[in-house]
Amino acid sequence: METLFQGFNPVFSWLFLLLLTAAALVVSWWSYSYLESISARSRWGLILLRSAALLLLIILLANPYLMHRQTEGHMPALAIYLDNSQSMSIERGDYNGVHSYREIIESFELEVFEQVNLQIFHFDGSVTQADHFDLSLDGSSTSLDAVIRHMTELDERITAALIFSDGIITRGRDPIFRARELSKPLFTVPVGDTTRVRDVAISDLFTNDQGYVDTRQIVEVTVSHEGFAGEAANLILLKDEEEIERETLTFQEDQPSERITFELHFEQEGLHHFEAYVPELEGELTAENNRYPFTVDVVDQQQTVVHLAFALHPDVRSIRSLLAEDRNISLETLTWTGDRFIETGTAETDFDNPDLIVIHGSIPEQLSISPDQFVDLPILYFPTENEDLLQTSSNIGTFDEVRPVSGYLNVQLEAAGQLSHPVLELEIPPLERMPALLIPASEIRFPASASVLFTASFRGEDTGQPLVIVDERDTVRRTTVTARGWYRYFQSNNSTTREFTRELFQNLFSWTMTSPELERLSITPDRNVYREGDEVLFRANLRQESGEPESDAVIEITLLDGDGTSRPFTMSHRTEGRYELALPSLGADSYQFSAVARKSDRVIDRAVGEFTVTPSNIEFVQTRRNDQLLRELAHITGGEFISHRNPEALLDHLEAGGLLNPIEEEHTAFSYFYQHLAWFLLVILILTGEWILRRKYALP
Repeated sequence: METLFQGFNPVFSWLFLLLLTAAALVVSWWSYSYLESISARSRWGLILLRSAALLLLIILLANPYLMHRQTEGHMPALAIYLDNSQSMSIERGDYNGVHSYREIIESFELEVFEQVNLQIFHFDGSVTQADHFDLSLDGSSTSLDAVIRHMTELDERITAALIFSDGIITRGRDPIFRARELSKPLFTVPVGDTTRVRDVAISDLFTNDQGYVDTRQIVEVTVSHEGFAGEAANLILLKDEEEIERETLTFQEDQPSERITFELHFEQEGLHHFEAYVPELEGELTAENNRYPFTVDVVDQQQTVVHLAFALHPDVRSIRSLLAEDRNISLETLTWTGDRFIETGTAETDFDNPDLIVIHGSIPEQLSISPDQFVDLPILYFPTENEDLLQTSSNIGTFDEVRPVSGYLNVQLEAAGQLSHPVLELEIPPLERMPALLIPASEIRFPASASVLFTASFRGEDTGQPLVIVDERDTVRRTTVTARGWYRYFQSNNSTTREFTRELFQNLFSWTMTSPELERLSITPDRNVYREGDEVLFRANLRQESGEPESDAVIEITLLDGDGTSRPFTMSHRTEGRYELALPSLGADSYQFSAVARKSDRVIDRAVGEFTVTPSNIEFVQTRRNDQLLRELAHITGGEFISHRNPEALLDHLEAGGLLNPIEEEHTAFSYFYQHLAWFLLVILILTGEWILRRKYALP
């Protein structure tokens, strides 16, 4: 160990220290030089003792410190990542599944492993640490991007990494982008086979996870093939393991996949289990990818929307078209002509408790509609004329007060700060590039319970005038849009603008027609049906007994699988009473969950629910080894693509790159004089000697 003097802390000028030392010596000499009654030897002894004590005190006050430097050497660390996904177990060409995989790993267990500190990890959709090379090969997905992220976290603790994989990605981002940021080389070992084989696979299936009673739902199935051109196969749709429909398809040479459409019709609520299935063909590589199970959660939830239009305007058509597209909405339209509704030929209205009323324009005085009819109904209001806001306020109580100012303004949509609201759970593009909207120049006061989601921007300045207002009362929700000209958004040439507009109004419809939650704890998974390998995300909203958001509670979830095994989890708070929990991928099963929200020793509320995870065949769809990806990963990180037939090449590359050299790690430590008691004991000893001499000569 090397010890070096580093100086003083704080830093003192050497000139100052020399002057202080000189002063100490002068004071010590002056203290005893006048004494003639004692011998010169004793007098100089007293001077030296006083000088030594003062000098030691000066040194300790200057706070000198030392640096101790020690260098230690240890073996370099090599991270080994073993692909543990299901695709590694498939026998293809010369690759005999798990047996060949073990032989490849064993071929690398040479002297290089004795020269490094091994860190072993298994990976599929995520990375887990292990202490062995034994693999279960049951991972339902493969994410090489997760491996690269894990390497980034280990960066300073390893010198290189070695990955055994077939290079087939079934989950996550392309790893190439993140791999460019790695500072350590990645060596790749290909596992699997690249020869062409005969195989049929259901590579994709698209349908909605949720269905509705008395509606029809499309199921699109994509069947890919290799080596079966000109041959025929049956695609069978099963429900609860019973055949309900069958299609015959003939594979084409120039068309690697075929798309078949089925139509489902639901008559009962509940979870309906289906499976698309292709019977195994002769000479097929594997039948594991010939099945694609899926589940549809069917509910009886068609909602009734009444659209009242009291003026003709392009916005009316745009909103009605959007509502009509939703097959889960029963839309009733009423268009006022001045004395009657076009659809009924009368001036009578019979709402019959709809789930939502959309009003375009102000309600005319000659129409006999009482404000009491709207008290408990959810309403979404759009204006068409300047006076609409005034009359609407009296008819349905949307605003507290409206003060009109003459004229109109062409404005841009502006997001209202950092407000968090379910309607705003969408991607908001740059709003300054969107079409202009027209608003009346009015001063609007709205209820304290209301929130402004968007305001008006005029010539780049936020006016603060509300454009979209949402109001949640005890039993009903109201939404008011004060601008017109939305048809320009729906008809925009910019697809981003159109998608944003559609999603915004769909969120407004859904939120407004949903009754305010009466329970204090509202918790749901983001979907009712998942595939193996998917992340299960829970979201919860928690309110106090007063209705205010509760942010200081603990929400515990107990997850129960089909075998009765339970697992506890705790949700994390995000903001204003909103909580989240992301679960790792779960196995195929039906799950029930129970949640309890506690604050201190008090239970605020409880909730229960269920969801389903269906089996996934994604690991069996693409089975041909991706050497190109493995080569590119090795190249851009400074590693090497190494065949198991030449495992010695790994040792050569590691030695050539100096990656097997012992790692020298330097440790430094600092010590201060005042931290050692010996210096203070020495000062006391010197002062004690001086005191003894003074007592001996009876000095004052």
